[in-house]
Amino acid sequence: MKALRKEDISLHHYIKNYALQNFIEEEKDVSLSYVSSESGAGSYVYQSNSTMDPLPTSRGRGWVYLDNYYDTTQQSGTITVYDSNETVISGSNYMIDYIDGRVIFATPTPVPATIDYKWYYVSVVDEWLDVREASDLPIVVIGISNFAKEGFQLGGGKFVSRRIDLNVFASDQAEKDDISECLYDSLYLKSCAYQNFPKSGVIDWIK
Repeated sequence: MKALRKEDISLHHYIKNYALQNFIEEEKDVSLSYVSSESGAGSYVYQSNSTMDPLPTSRGRGWVYLDNYYDTTQQSGTITVYDSNETVISGSNYMIDYIDGRVIFATPTPVPATIDYKWYYVSVVDEWLDVREASDLPIVVIGISNFAKEGFQLGGGKFVSRRIDLNVFASDQAEKDDISECLYDSLYLKSCAYQNFPKSGVIDWIK
């Protein structure tokens, strides 16, 4: 994976999990339903039945997969699954699909009934086309508009300058101002950590 792609994913990760951390919401006691069409022996899929607006699993959102921005392992306290008796089911019994809002069990028991989770209120996408496909506002669009490469020193090496545009779409001016200020405060005189992402994505990187 080339530097430009790594930088794009690193910035996306930084904005979603650090810059907009004040816009992470929590939903509790959400029912889970069995998805027979996507299940089979060794894979028992349960989908969350959220009625939130915007929908937590709409494009650019999803469930929170880190306890905080500095972690490099999956969350341990933002998602809790319960059975019908409201007993907590151990995380060792299932995998989590953070993007689509699902839990996947390898065995038919225990049977999950409800779930608590945190989710990203602001949709973060990186193409204009995604704005039309994202379900609801607010949305932040990350765009690398242009870049230039030039010599950095005598000998080998180069300095790469990239221009990044952030476009904020919100349901009203107050919400837009709040999101814009959080973005400005997190970027002005700050630096975004460059992540290697050896497995090409954030979710695979933290496992």
